[in-house]
Amino acid sequence: MRKKAVPSLKSDATQAVYWLRSEVFEQGVLPISLPPSYSLASLMKISAELTDLTMVTFSEWLNVSSKCLGISNDLAMVLFNAFEAIFIDDPTVTLQNTRDELGAQENGLLDAYRANKSVPLPSFLIFLFIQLYHRNSPLASPRHDVWPQEASTVASVGMQPMLSPTRAMALSARVTDHEDQLQFVKRHLYDMLVLVALGKYKVSLPQIQDFQLLLYEGENLTKETSFGSLMPCWQKPAQSKEQPADKTQLVDISVLQTYVSQRLVQNSALYPSVDLPTNRSSTKATWQQNTKAYINSLSGVTKSLFVRTAENMNPQNKIVRIYCNHQANIYLLMPLQHVAIFGCTNCTIILGTVSRMVTIEHCEKVRVVCATKFLRINHSADTRIYACINTRPVIGSGNKNIEMAPYNIHYPALEHHMQVAGINPKLNYWDMPICLSKDVCVGPLPASLFSSIAIPFNVQGITVCNPCPLPLEYSQELRRKTTIVNQLCEKIRQMSDNNGEGKRLIHSHFREWLVNSGNLRHVLDLLYHDDKESQ
Repeated sequence: MRKKAVPSLKSDATQAVYWLRSEVFEQGVLPISLPPSYSLASLMKISAELTDLTMVTFSEWLNVSSKCLGISNDLAMVLFNAFEAIFIDDPTVTLQNTRDELGAQENGLLDAYRANKSVPLPSFLIFLFIQLYHRNSPLASPRHDVWPQEASTVASVGMQPMLSPTRAMALSARVTDHEDQLQFVKRHLYDMLVLVALGKYKVSLPQIQDFQLLLYEGENLTKETSFGSLMPCWQKPAQSKEQPADKTQLVDISVLQTYVSQRLVQNSALYPSVDLPTNRSSTKATWQQNTKAYINSLSGVTKSLFVRTAENMNPQNKIVRIYCNHQANIYLLMPLQHVAIFGCTNCTIILGTVSRMVTIEHCEKVRVVCATKFLRINHSADTRIYACINTRPVIGSGNKNIEMAPYNIHYPALEHHMQVAGINPKLNYWDMPICLSKDVCVGPLPASLFSSIAIPFNVQGITVCNPCPLPLEYSQELRRKTTIVNQLCEKIRQMSDNNGEGKRLIHSHFREWLVNSGNLRHVLDLLYHDDKESQ
């Protein structure tokens, strides 16, 4: 019997090219401590255990993760939730999932609902494998290499406005070394193909399409196609225009690995690297709006205000990097996909809705307001997060004094942006963090310190109040403070009506407070912003 020839990929009429989805590495590779038992061999055991499955439920994952990888249930949940945040890109599906979870929570069926949640096994295995990136990377800098320098040992005082050049380079390399990521994929592509093939050594087109989680395929570096569609072995035979391509045809993994590796390149046009400011003269706020790049960056905002709304949004953006900003007030009131905040000090950062992930790393004395699917914090100190989070927030290593609080803002377009991003305002796990560090470094903000933050800009929309329900003690505290402010305003009005000297005295003390507290600069920035908007 004549042996069937192994399909070859050497000759291809269409020159396919492949490049990384850098957001999967930048956001999806979690800086977590993995046990020695977490390896390719243990992932292959999972593949063998679940060989007859194309989808894996959360309960099945908990069982095999403990048995094969030796990781805790908390870490297993973090990996599962992070994968969901990256993999599910349809906000309608995400929103329906959160509604189902909220219904299960209200009916006391949350554990059963979570146990039956499922994800595609081949894609999940790829995601689990790339968690080994930090272990194999020489760029895993210790905390002190990238920690902002302190001019004083007194807490919350004396932060240097910029990172030192050495630490800036270490931070840049740790976060966005695209060449290192590319080499990691090339070295381990064969292993990942075997995982996707569930232990076999030949794959069909439907099987390798799971690699679209990690790689783009295209005829050039600006326009992607469906993954695998340009590979010659799965295209229509040249001699027959009517005969369809056989998508079930099996191709040897070693042949496929060689074909993709030779065409795998770095796409610096769509994924530019970080250019960190290292001195005062180089600090200038940058924001690229009209660009084809998938990454937008905001850096160098120092002692000033920065505002962007949905009108300034670039729909191409997959990641917004906010890095090396100091004593700044930043408002990005728009739907976003991924946001990475790192190297910031003494900042207030107010985000619109983030459909996938918010990461905060190497920050100090930062206030962040966000509504997102997934949140993680690493190597940060004296940081306060006001959040609506549809999964439990992840507190990693190297943190100190992290305070979590419920969501505390609203602006007219907020509910529309939540709908676009697939964020459910009624499902909020802000007070249920998963702490992956042995240190007790996170806690809830005391209700007595809770207050709402006003958004002083004109944004089109219909939202008139915070759509995220507040816990009773926080809502009571907010009402109490509102009552005090109203009473104070009434007393000031009466004093102004009856005594002009009293009015002048109040204005004098208020101006003095503005200067001493540092709020005068923020008010002047807001007035300048309003003047520009009205022109």
